[in-house]
Amino acid sequence: MALLPKPTKISYTVEQLRERFIRVAVDMAPDPTWHYRIGLPIATKMRPHVGRVAPTPQAPIQSLGLFYREDAELDLEVIGVLLGREIDPAHWLEMYLDFNRLSVETMQQLPLSAGIVGDAVCEWTANGRPYAGRFVALKFGARMYVVCCRASRETYARCAEDFFVSLAQFGPIDDTRGLCAEPVANVSGPAPVPWRVYVPQSWSVTPEESSGFQASLSAPSPSGAPVDSCWTAFPGAPALPAPEGPPAETYMGKMAMTLAPLAVMPTSEAARAAALETFRDAGLEFELEEFGDEDPQGPLEESALLVAPARLGGNPGVELRCRVGRTHGVWFVAGVVGPARSTNPFAWMQNKRTLDVVTGSLHFGD
Repeated sequence: MALLPKPTKISYTVEQLRERFIRVAVDMAPDPTWHYRIGLPIATKMRPHVGRVAPTPQAPIQSLGLFYREDAELDLEVIGVLLGREIDPAHWLEMYLDFNRLSVETMQQLPLSAGIVGDAVCEWTANGRPYAGRFVALKFGARMYVVCCRASRETYARCAEDFFVSLAQFGPIDDTRGLCAEPVANVSGPAPVPWRVYVPQSWSVTPEESSGFQASLSAPSPSGAPVDSCWTAFPGAPALPAPEGPPAETYMGKMAMTLAPLAVMPTSEAARAAALETFRDAGLEFELEEFGDEDPQGPLEESALLVAPARLGGNPGVELRCRVGRTHGVWFVAGVVGPARSTNPFAWMQNKRTLDVVTGSLHFGD
């Protein structure tokens, strides 16, 4: 069976777009921060009484609009998710689709400053009939939107480009809420050159001399939006039994960042070896030592990342993520140690994203 289409370009002319689509503002939710704009085919109607409830910490997932086409059996829905911690939307979406038992045919990830966007094409069967859809998760501060379409396999294939037009014109009306899902702390130091980074407030930061810091991840607050919101059935669908959550003692993250002059470590090999030795001195056991080159983030001119399974205190189920980059005549070395994804996916999501937030926010100068 052929792969389902996933358009990323629009073939319609400007005149065709004007004839076939209309851009609308959806402001049904009582909280205006969740209002959004989206492009819809003209033959589209909104189902009544849907989209009138905004996400809250007590009910973090709500439908913000359910639309149907009069000329095709296709639903388009915008789902709002309130995030309590800073994560990448793509990883939340992966767990959300898996929990709702959809088979992912393709999943693409697009790195943006607010987090990695997840873009999945899925298929499933209902009442013996094959269905397909596209689900895209992107976030603006603490607001995550999952924009999705669902139809029979044949209808999805025929209308896939129309849905991409809707995606291309989607965005919140209020886009001033910042990049992170939680407040951030400004951490800075004077050496070896003046620097500063941002760290999400769920981390307790301890400055380390003048050229770096250490930080520890705190457990989620019971009064905040739950970190396991991805274990929720689609809005309007029957409730599904959630899996047993990871043990509380696995909710852990330890991070360290330092800057060192090139004169101290003249080569990338020396910088990487020094970073790994620091983690071994802290009692971490790991065998994989091979860094892979990656696209540099923030001000980094070159960057390499190591992701290694590890043991801490002799216990398995741990992961080390260590990044070594060069910029402004210094080495940037940052690493985070925490549970592997299979051990505690929620702590893993936070640890991974925080390393990227610190890297991307690195700034030099007063």
